[in-house]
Amino acid sequence: MRGIDPDGERARALRREQGLTQEALATRSGVDARTVRNVERGNRVDAETLRRLASALGVNASGLARPSEQDGGEPAAGVIRGWEDAFFDADVDRLVACYRGDAVMLLPSSPAIEGSAAIRGAFEAAFEAYRFERLTRSVLNVVGAKVFLESGRVCMTSRADRTTTDAVAVHIFDVDNGMIIEHAGFYDTLQLVP
Repeated sequence: MRGIDPDGERARALRREQGLTQEALATRSGVDARTVRNVERGNRVDAETLRRLASALGVNASGLARPSEQDGGEPAAGVIRGWEDAFFDADVDRLVACYRGDAVMLLPSSPAIEGSAAIRGAFEAAFEAYRFERLTRSVLNVVGAKVFLESGRVCMTSRADRTTTDAVAVHIFDVDNGMIIEHAGFYDTLQLVP
């Protein structure tokens, strides 16, 4: 099921602790005030909205997610740690093996990537274009059935022109029976000055 159930009470408490109105938080996060109200009521939102609000409130995205009764626990965390290791090893076979055959990957500014063949193609294209190096440790949190992987700094080096870009990412996974069924990834980049 797409989207995330936010912890509306926590979102409201954080906003008030910072002395923000709903409108001020909306402006700070780049969402509209109606969306802030919906989050504070606990209405399901997409992962990007949750990430934006969490960033504006100075917390990890997992800090605004409402735990579900279903708990992925340590097995789900292990799947995502394996995914992360495979990503930094640029091992497409191991990455694709983490996904169920009908999994969906959602990335900013692109249509949904559906199915293991399309996911394989997306990773092959990414590794053909860039070399990824982990510079700082990531944070992994399991909230109900969702696993949040919030990266530390990652260095992306273009294979074409050796341009280096610093990036941070938030990945939100749905894991079921040891397989990723949905993966939403969000990236912020900053061009490094030599």
